Amino acid sequence: MTYCRVLAIYLSARTVCSLCVVVLFVTDTFFTGVLVPRVWPAPHRHMRLMRHLTSNDWDKAAIVQSNLPRYTISQRRFEEVPVWILSLQRSPERRASMLVQLTEANISFEFVNAVDGQDLLPEEEVKEYIKGSRLQLYHSADPYMRAKAGCDLSHLRLLHRLVAEGQDAAIIIEDDALLLQEEAVPFKQRLRRLFNQLPNDWELFMLNSCFSFPSKLVGDGVRQFRGGVCTLGYVATRGFALKVFQAARTGTRNIDNLFDMMAQFGEVNAYLAQPPVVLWSNLSFSSTMG
Repeated sequence: MTYCRVLAIYLSARTVCSLCVVVLFVTDTFFTGVLVPRVWPAPHRHMRLMRHLTSNDWDKAAIVQSNLPRYTISQRRFEEVPVWILSLQRSPERRASMLVQLTEANISFEFVNAVDGQDLLPEEEVKEYIKGSRLQLYHSADPYMRAKAGCDLSHLRLLHRLVAEGQDAAIIIEDDALLLQEEAVPFKQRLRRLFNQLPNDWELFMLNSCFSFPSKLVGDGVRQFRGGVCTLGYVATRGFALKVFQAARTGTRNIDNLFDMMAQFGEVNAYLAQPPVVLWSNLSFSSTMG
């Protein structure tokens, strides 16, 4: 009887210890990375094992980022940053909405015709950035995948244009955006103020994001972008564009998921406006671009 009790106590203790080790391992892997670096297959890198940033990594980075010099931009240089509005030609009501908003905000901009997934797209360009099961869905005329292909190519073409024209950065906004106006601070002034709050290592500045991970403030109105989806509005630099071209050739992720993955693996210095600068307008429910 005594032997059975000792055995039961031993097994119970062993089970508890095993559970503690599992909890410790999981906690360390996902949050600290002290004992075991968080290594994860990166879908946008042909499933290559890469270090996935933990909460501890982000917290340490926030301290550094908070103390970096700010990115300062003069009024003249700010005026020279191009504002490109991605819009399908078959969506005149969206163009009209953006025209009113941007005119009221006194912002110079250019409408850029988005790639329409309903059209026949250049096969070489499609195969450059869409591969595997995504390419199969595209060739099967899947409506969702066709729309996503158009959306991906629209953003990639603008990033190529940014580099080709020698721009340092460009503001890219989709045509279903609602510019958030503050009563005391006009949209244009607020955007420039946020530019001047960015740490000087920034490469991507998200004006909004869906399902973004909680993050720390590193400037007035600027948070870390730890990942999230949607490409409603963002500011891209030349350096970011060059990184995107390399990662996008894997062809495994939609453009917003690609931005998300690059942020989560620490491949890009990305920040997020908080509160957001743009939201979805009442035209967003009938998304036409993907």
